[in-house]
Amino acid sequence: MQPIPCESNRSDINLPIKGKRIFITGGAGFIGSALVARLIEDNEIVVYDDFRRNSMTNRSLVNHKNLKLIKGSILEYPQLQQAMRGAIVLSNAGADTITRSYHTARYGTDRRHRRQFNP
Repeated sequence: MQPIPCESNRSDINLPIKGKRIFITGGAGFIGSALVARLIEDNEIVVYDDFRRNSMTNRSLVNHKNLKLIKGSILEYPQLQQAMRGAIVLSNAGADTITRSYHTARYGTDRRHRRQFNP
């Protein structure tokens, strides 16, 4: 089995996702906003976030014509379901910080369980 070569210049990677409606939970966070930046030129992006850690304000994406921002919690299932209608690609970039999850273990566990077991 041959190892897969690793690209050293990540900007050369071609993302074949084009012309899609992409729904990203946590899209205003650090990782989510980086994903939005890579996909926004060729796709319609819907960001669903509670905006606690808003890395989006540090980028020039906020007023982009292909971006729709929706403030909401992933724990509010009916609102989440409505927001993701029409999306072809779904990505979950939302997560609590490690510090917050450690100090409030029950909160983090409740959120994970409610997400997994919601109908």
